[in-house]
Amino acid sequence: MKKYLTLAAILGAIAFISVSYLAQAEPKDATAPAAAMAPATAPVSAADAYAADLDMCKTMTSAPTDSAAAAPSEEAQKAAFKKCMNDKGHNDDEIKAADEKAAADKKAADEKAAAPAEAPKADAPAAK
Repeated sequence: MKKYLTLAAILGAIAFISVSYLAQAEPKDATAPAAAMAPATAPVSAADAYAADLDMCKTMTSAPTDSAAAAPSEEAQKAAFKKCMNDKGHNDDEIKAADEKAAADKKAADEKAAAPAEAPKADAPAAK
């Protein structure tokens, strides 16, 4: 039994010394550990961040709030959406500008869809 306790004490001391030595060792390339641990993500643009927050807040505010599974009223939904976007760091002017841009884009798309398609002009005479 004494052999096993001695062996365990020796192995424990070796492990302790090894860990202490590795903790004090300096890496050859100082930027390697930071680069290895940093996630490989591209920087997110402000428009992408706003779009992601917009989708998340719309989803969260349109969910039923009570056990009867009734959708929240439009006023409550707008208030909750505004609060959610403000909590994400977007101010009221930014939200209003994005809403106006979305409305203008929708109006332009509707006008384009409603415009009659031009008939192709016949350059060549019809074959007889």
